[in-house]
Amino acid sequence: MQKTKRDIEAVKYLINYMLINQMEMINEKPFSAYSRSYFCTNENIKNYLKIINLSEKENALSVLSSGDHPFNLISLGIMNIDTFDINRISPYFALGLKRALIIKYNYLEYLKIVKKLSNKYISLEELTAILNDLLPLMDKHDRKFWQAIINYNYFRQKDSYQNINLFYLITQNAYSFKKSIKGNIFLENEKEYNNLRLNILKANISFQNVDLLNIDKKPKYNIVLLSNILTYYEKQYNKSLKDFERAFILNKLSNLVKNDGYIFINYLFENDIIKQRYNWEGLESEYNYLKVMPLSYLYEYDNVIYRRIK
Repeated sequence: MQKTKRDIEAVKYLINYMLINQMEMINEKPFSAYSRSYFCTNENIKNYLKIINLSEKENALSVLSSGDHPFNLISLGIMNIDTFDINRISPYFALGLKRALIIKYNYLEYLKIVKKLSNKYISLEELTAILNDLLPLMDKHDRKFWQAIINYNYFRQKDSYQNINLFYLITQNAYSFKKSIKGNIFLENEKEYNNLRLNILKANISFQNVDLLNIDKKPKYNIVLLSNILTYYEKQYNKSLKDFERAFILNKLSNLVKNDGYIFINYLFENDIIKQRYNWEGLESEYNYLKVMPLSYLYEYDNVIYRRIK
């Protein structure tokens, strides 16, 4: 409970800071404990997961972020998922609020409600009412967090001439929700969403608030989803990695994967990221047990996947 209280106070500070500074984050680190979490994915998770056979996969390790990565895995029947994130807002948003939305609403209702929540012009009263309705579906820690944040946001903004959507204060890319529908298997149609809705009540999802390279030792995984963490690693630590350091990181990560398992290293969609692609490719042979699988034919984006081959 002490951690929850600390998180509440930190997010209150973030809300106040964003309101005072007109939503401008000054010198915000790319990723930190209380930087804004992601509202939804900006990846084509749907297509890159479909290229491998998941029928006999038992477990996975995934970045948590907006929750879309583990939710896609759950909709495909993977029920044991360990998640991690350096951001302390992510679990409250993904495993608290977003999970509650999925439990409460059917497919069409979910799309309608989340579009409302992502609308920058939603009224403070409507937003507050929707969020309060979700509280009974959360565990006590998530409920305590959201009850405090909902109340603080309401009383902080109730006398404002024009309120700012809470999710524009504590998350980023809420405006991209409509686009993200195309990137998620569980939002593809009602059947896929119902798979998630059924499985989410039975799924075992853990969370570690750690950096990728400090994850507690766990059983090896069939699938590891890293989003684009390694691309931002150098920015996060303000450090330029040499080839042998990248190789060391990949070698360490390879120990997380079972034989014939997969690591989704990163998705590539920005020019500056594509220019750095060689930094993570070509390091597979003598340094680790992973075989690179570039997917240049996939969608309009690219992806770098490593498959453990021995």
